[in-house]
Amino acid sequence: MTWCDTGRQQGAWFWNWHVLAGAYLLVNASSGYGSHSHNPNVLYVQPGQVRA
Repeated sequence: MTWCDTGRQQGAWFWNWHVLAGAYLLVNASSGYGSHSHNPNVLYVQPGQVRA
């Protein structure tokens, strides 16, 4: 995913949801370690955290 305000890119995991490329979302989420990719900074988004 790409942050709109900074252009910074970050891996993201959306639980039980496929987000289309180019979609804009407003979310509350937290970053953590991605055990599958060994990425130390993955954004984890639960279904109830998607606001718009």
